[in-house]
Amino acid sequence: TDKLGNKTFRITIPRDARYSVIDAEGLLEAANDTIRNYCNNRPIFICVDENVYRVHGRKIEDYFYHFRPGCRIILVSSGEDSKSMDTVLSICEDAKKAGISKDVIFVAIGGGVITDIVGLAATLYEGGADYIRVPTTLLGDIDAGIGVKTGVNFEGNKNFLGSFYAPIACLNDAGFLKTLDTRMLSCGISE
Repeated sequence: TDKLGNKTFRITIPRDARYSVIDAEGLLEAANDTIRNYCNNRPIFICVDENVYRVHGRKIEDYFYHFRPGCRIILVSSGEDSKSMDTVLSICEDAKKAGISKDVIFVAIGGGVITDIVGLAATLYEGGADYIRVPTTLLGDIDAGIGVKTGVNFEGNKNFLGSFYAPIACLNDAGFLKTLDTRMLSCGISE
């Protein structure tokens, strides 16, 4: 109690960031239940890097539409210019228009830009929704995909707005790396 008789209560909120990082070779093969097991019967909202979609779009659609017909798949630009609140709000708007409720699981398929953007959208969506990271770059596999940072650039500052919000899982499939060009692999190694 303070001098004015006001009672003060201390509330402790645990900041537990436990989640699974799984090497899931063949993640998008029909027989692979890894994603299905995390999603159960919950709605899913899949956000895919448009460059990844150009290479793996058919496989992504076949996989998700097979076990969750009618699920929503959107494409997201992956450049640094896309790492903005406008993109985050656009993802949230698309999810809301699709009638997605808070029990949704966002699935981010792409490099670090996509996992950061979708992670922040999940953080904000109805006060916090679950999400899964599926990194598709070398740097994503060893850094951005397995971390808990979400964020966007703001007024010329990299990752200025964001949060620390753990995914429910990070699912690494080395098969994505086989489709990267030498430059992308070199960038990941040098980083």
